[in-house]
Amino acid sequence: MTRAATLRGVATTPEVTAIYRWGAASDVSVNIHSSEEWRADEATVRGKLDANPILLPAGSASRIANLIGDAHQRTAELARLQQYARGLEEHVGGLEGHVGGLEGHVSGLEEHVGRLEDYVGELNKRIYYLADQVIEFGGSVPWIGDDTHLTHKARDVLVRHITSGSWRLTRPLRAAMRLLGKGRGGDLTVDTIPDSGADRLHLVGQVRRSTSWKITIPVRVSARLARRIKAKIFR
Repeated sequence: MTRAATLRGVATTPEVTAIYRWGAASDVSVNIHSSEEWRADEATVRGKLDANPILLPAGSASRIANLIGDAHQRTAELARLQQYARGLEEHVGGLEGHVGGLEGHVSGLEEHVGRLEDYVGELNKRIYYLADQVIEFGGSVPWIGDDTHLTHKARDVLVRHITSGSWRLTRPLRAAMRLLGKGRGGDLTVDTIPDSGADRLHLVGQVRRSTSWKITIPVRVSARLARRIKAKIFR
């Protein structure tokens, strides 16, 4: 029938000339034969058609030429897309390598930052140590007002000064100076220490520069020497 169609052509008629059962029935050929058998039969029919010349309807040459042209065009487009995909894969590989290099660089930076943080922490310890020593001598620490540790340190130093034996020893002297109009206000006590770090540091400087503190330097030096001698004796 297929070979006859190549010679005589195919026509369509609205009249029913045959009935073919197509559905769920189990005894129809589409269900009886496997798909492998159908593909094998199709290959056989195509082989027979390819073995002989075929008459085609008018206009088939243009259709075949268009189909071949479309196939060539699609083949070329596929090749272009494949080449583009290979380029993208190479680009992705380069980007992955670049990302790996960046990750290594970031890791190195993180290590460097860690070392810098350790160094800054060590510098902060040294700065606090030096600031503590400055406060001990009533020196100037400009940033004390913003630092809780130094503010507490100034209070501790001030409390230690005004509760020391040498400061208590000269309390009558300061009272006499106030009676003579040469003193300033009442005697400083623990309860009257101001909250401001700068004010506390200022008072430490005033105590250390006061006459009461200066004239009792021998007392404090003697006390320290006595403690050292005692420590050596009972070591």
